[in-house]
Amino acid sequence: MWKVVEDGPREVTPSRAAGGMKNKKIALIVASGLLAIAAGLLIVNSGFHTKGVMLTVLSNPTAQHTVSNFPEPIKLLASFAVLILSAIVAFGGVLVVIGGVLILARHIFLGKLLVLLGGGFGFLGIAIVLAYNIMVSGSFSFITTHIEYWTGLVVATLARILAGKSQKP
Repeated sequence: MWKVVEDGPREVTPSRAAGGMKNKKIALIVASGLLAIAAGLLIVNSGFHTKGVMLTVLSNPTAQHTVSNFPEPIKLLASFAVLILSAIVAFGGVLVVIGGVLILARHIFLGKLLVLLGGGFGFLGIAIVLAYNIMVSGSFSFITTHIEYWTGLVVATLARILAGKSQKP
């Protein structure tokens, strides 16, 4: 196969064609890794933000089923549960960040696996918090107040897709 260039026609060898593919794969790996790190940081931030929102919901005296009407041991248990849930979400974000670093280090399979696990941990924690918020306050306002989490989840998914494309021939 011949390709016309400024200095005349020359044959396109497999090594020249492979050079373009190699650059594309490197770009996909770098983009995927950086996106995963950014997504993980968003999810970690959401984990800490979740704790504040949940503690506010728990202490809301106007809510019908608020914990403030319960005895002190129940309040303590509920606050501990909120702490655990926010830690689960933050741990998911940390896994996504580590997955992004592994993708950048060209450990694609392990990086994708950690991004998947981290997103799953984060999603589990956020789903429990969302269900509790709906049960206590009866509103879906939680969805809009945690936009950084949803953005992080979408970006982490995009990072996994790009990392997968970098493995295809």
